[in-house]
Order: sequence, then structure tokens, then C-alpha cells
Amino acid sequence: MSLLFKSLWFWLAFIFGAIILLPTLWFANGGDHGIYSYVAWAWIKYHLPLFKSGFEHNFPGIYFITYFAFRLFGDSELSIRIVDFIFQMINLALIFYLTALSSKKEHEYVAGFIASLLYALFYINLDFYYTAQKDGFALTFLLVAAAAYLGFNIENGRNWTGIIITGLIGLPPFLIPLIMLGFPLFPGSGSGAKGQSSPQRSFQNLPLG
Repeated sequence: MSLLFKSLWFWLAFIFGAIILLPTLWFANGGDHGIYSYVAWAWIKYHLPLFKSGFEHNFPGIYFITYFAFRLFGDSELSIRIVDFIFQMINLALIFYLTALSSKKEHEYVAGFIASLLYALFYINLDFYYTAQKDGFALTFLLVAAAAYLGFNIENGRNWTGIIITGLIGLPPFLIPLIMLGFPLFPGSGSGAKGQSSPQRSFQNLPLG
């Protein structure tokens, strides 16, 4: 992992990805963002707990994110966009890492660079309404969980400590959108099924630092 930060390809992906995503800071907010902002604002201004200021079907995670955005940067549209930008830059780094981890050694960093830029281009094209949304925030936790799962398997083989830690990291998305309830299906796919190689055997020769 430490070698990742010494790679020129990683920093090129990070810089070019930031340039591509920078316009999201000036995106307007849509109706959903208005609801998240109102609930967070009422929570801060009038100490109204979640779902007390109005009925809303969303899981509470997005309100916590908006609440902390307002606490850190003030109650404005830009605050939400700053936090979203930070989350997406983390996503870029994790996508680079996971792609490099699963690619052939001689092409790992180039593959990470391409995957990161493709994600940045995909995200910027979502436009204002579908950015700074629940799924974009949930993805960060899922990518961290995937990186932790593979990291534990590579370093120590399959063990309960790694599985439990991965599960705890993957827990926050359950508080954001309901669709993420399908995430527990992913770690099991290709992790010891008959005729498939384990992550440890597949990635054990890659430089992780």
C-alpha cells in the first residue's frame, strides 16, 4: 500500500481526477439536496432530531453527512459540494488501488490511472442532481470495505478478524440507501467457491508495501 503513494501514475490520476471533478463545487443543488439541507439545518438551528422536522423516507446516513458538512463549512450549497468532492477524491484513490491490485503487475498502475479517470468522467457527467447523492457517499465505504477485505486476505489469508472488520467498515452504507443491503453478496463472490482461486492466491505477488 505504501508503494502506491510513491507511484507517479497514482499522483497523475489524483491530480487529473481533481481537475475533472472540480466543477462539481459549482453545481447547484436539486430537490433531494434541499430536503437533506432543511433537515440538517433544522437539526442545527432548532435542535429538532431526525425525522422530527418533517416526514422523509430516506435512511438517516445522508442527514448525518449533511449535518457535519454544515457544521464544518457552514450551512450553504457549497458545504455539501465540498464534502462530496472530498468523498469522490477518496473514491478515486480507492478505485486506483483496487484496480492496481487486481491487474497484471506490469500494467497495474496504468490500469489504476485509466480506471480513476473513467470514474471521474462518469461522475462529472451525472450533473448536479445525481451528484452529492446517497449512492456517491455510500460507495466510499463500500470501496474501503473491499480494500480492507482484499488486504486482510492477501496479508493473512482468510480469517474472522478481517471479515468482521470488513463488515464493520461496510456498515455505514446500510444507513444511507436501502439498495446497499445487497452489498453482503459481493465479498462472497469468487472467495473460495469451487474452481475459483482465492484473493490471496490471485494477488499475493502484487507490491502492497
